Amino acid sequence: MNAIPLIEVQDLSKSFLLRSPLSWVTNKKTIKAVNNINFTIKKKETLALVGESGCGKSTTGKLLLRLAQPTSGRILFEGKDFANSNSKEMLVIRKKIQIIFQDPYGSLSPRRNILQIIVEPLIAHGLVSNFTDQKEKVSELLKKVGLSPDHMSRYPKEFSGGQRQRIGIARAIAVEPAFIVADEPVSALDVSVQAQIVNLLQELQEEKELSYLFISHDLRVVRHIAHRVAVMYLGEIIEEGPKDQIFNSPHHPYTQALMSAAPEPGTSSDKKRIILKGDVPSPMSIPSGCSFRTRCPLAQNICEIEKPILKEVFPTQYAACHFSKPNPITSFN
Repeated sequence: MNAIPLIEVQDLSKSFLLRSPLSWVTNKKTIKAVNNINFTIKKKETLALVGESGCGKSTTGKLLLRLAQPTSGRILFEGKDFANSNSKEMLVIRKKIQIIFQDPYGSLSPRRNILQIIVEPLIAHGLVSNFTDQKEKVSELLKKVGLSPDHMSRYPKEFSGGQRQRIGIARAIAVEPAFIVADEPVSALDVSVQAQIVNLLQELQEEKELSYLFISHDLRVVRHIAHRVAVMYLGEIIEEGPKDQIFNSPHHPYTQALMSAAPEPGTSSDKKRIILKGDVPSPMSIPSGCSFRTRCPLAQNICEIEKPILKEVFPTQYAACHFSKPNPITSFN
């Protein structure tokens, strides 16, 4: 019997209603930021969510954190749906679900020292009773992320970007969560520092049995940290599967183009770069049928009429394409 996934997303959607700033204009437009997506994340697993800017990755993360309210669909944590939970119920859930922000500069209050920043969630959830407990717990957390406890009286401006992100990680793990949304957590850091932070996340995952939704556009980092990869395009997941299968044998034409542009460190790559025609359509006017058909080299009449669904194209690998097939040209060897 299979264990219940830690996180299960079922037909999750989020639409935004755009209102004209002109009071006499009455027509309204809707943007489908996330459109009927499905995925699961198991305990100690990292699912990477990748795709071009504006495809819905960060909105998905906000929905899982309930920082945005879903338009429809279900979000299950350990089998219990919390998509429509009230504030009291969410207080319990938020102890188990935390976030690591993209910006290590803007995500830490400049007016609070490191002790005050890290201890805030501990106080909110009633996990420390006095100042001595606070200092002991924060000291332990700082050591855990590779910083000195002597730093707890300092302010964010006294730290580098990498150190600030370590502080953000310490804050995220303070309440012993089971699941963390990491929204582009290393994109603002130097390459050398990125590796250190990714290694820290993996060490914490192993030690604390954490699960991650790792949102990123950096395929080099994704290849290092992910167990599975989900590829988004215009708010939809168009391919999903184990990391090695997605990188080595992508089936969807969009995934193939994405992977053909991914760098492979330490090798002289002779991969053929796939250049897609046209621009990404506006999310206010998504093409009928397959949303990718206006840029797809394989598109035929059926693609305009019938929307493809995610189907298994290889064991545990799924793609939403009428004509999906592996492309050996983009293979990483």
